Amino acid sequence: MSLVYSTSEARARFSELLRLVRSGTPVLVEDHEDGTRHFLRPIAAFGGRWLRVILNVRANRKVTAFFDRRVSRESQSRQGG
Repeated sequence: MSLVYSTSEARARFSELLRLVRSGTPVLVEDHEDGTRHFLRPIAAFGGRWLRVILNVRANRKVTAFFDRRVSRESQSRQGG
């Protein structure tokens, strides 16, 4: 599987990820001092990995989206795993 995408492919993949986040209520919402809001939720279609979508609230723009490995590690450490 290639991790290099054309601009149109990257936009399509980003849009698909945003659709998955919007299809359900985010499990976690974090407001940061830099004016960004982070939405997190596990995505069943991707093996339950946690997707983090970052929006710039002031400019009402999407900043980035990525599967955040830290979320599962933080969850495991809180549970004593």
